[in-house]
Amino acid sequence: MIKFLADTDQFFLNIMMATGKAVMDGARQITDGTVVTAMCRNGVEFGIRISGMGDEWFTAPVNTPQGLYFTGYDGEDACPDMGDSAITETLGVGGMAMIAAPAVTRFVGAGGYEDALRTSTEMTEITIDRNPNFIIPNWNFQGTCLGIDARLVVEKGITPVINTGIAGSLDAAIDIGDIVISTDAVEHDMDASTFGDPVGQIPQMDTFSFPADEKLVKLAKEVNEKANPDIRTWTGRIVSGDQFVSSSEKKEQLISLFDAKCTEMEGAAIAHTAYLNKISCVIIRAISDKADNSASVDYPAFEAAAIRHSVRLIEALVPEIKK
Repeated sequence: MIKFLADTDQFFLNIMMATGKAVMDGARQITDGTVVTAMCRNGVEFGIRISGMGDEWFTAPVNTPQGLYFTGYDGEDACPDMGDSAITETLGVGGMAMIAAPAVTRFVGAGGYEDALRTSTEMTEITIDRNPNFIIPNWNFQGTCLGIDARLVVEKGITPVINTGIAGSLDAAIDIGDIVISTDAVEHDMDASTFGDPVGQIPQMDTFSFPADEKLVKLAKEVNEKANPDIRTWTGRIVSGDQFVSSSEKKEQLISLFDAKCTEMEGAAIAHTAYLNKISCVIIRAISDKADNSASVDYPAFEAAAIRHSVRLIEALVPEIKK
């Protein structure tokens, strides 16, 4: 565990997502005001909730992530942004507090310390206060931003900054646009091998990988093959880690150690939580890029196809799950 914390710059994400959700749910009790209480994206739309406006989601088309890509790829090859980690920025950390982690700013598309400082300072213009519980020493001991005000966002034209991840295929046979459905998930950056555990094994956990619900896997595969006959559906292991995988050596290591189909940053944490709480779970990923430079793609065409495939799958899958 100590080695994991020492080697992983972004281990805090797993803890902070749950913390952010718990804190911002409290802010939903505010009946007046325009504080943003949730932010989320699903690859098609970006949605927010605002205090005093109940359970209504306000949505708009989602952006494509800006950051570092595998060699030979750029933003034109990427999938529109998706994930739940924006709850951390809603609380004022993550991308909002980029100045707190200048060592990793280059991995999320920023140029370095000065860009991180400029970003966090700009975020103060659209928030209502500072959080005294999260003090940043290299920001003159100021607290992180607290309370994104939707009115200030509109008035100043400044939008919150969100750190996000980009996933790619580890299997050369899987094409861009294909769907991967998890059979199980492993946290690949957990390394307690010094104590005799295999890489990926969480100490004292009674399982190496977190299995997906077999019925959900089978159902999702059948549904996607019918709903999207123009693409292929794959099942297999998905590995997650709080690190940017940028070298061919690391990709080969993930394949060798885990025989994984794809790698990303969130799925195994969700599967881990579901396992502990005995909740059925399956991870579904659309492949946005390949790591071996073996394919090129017309991004606008891919984007439109990815949206169609995702909508078809969800619309067909949810009614089947409810049966």
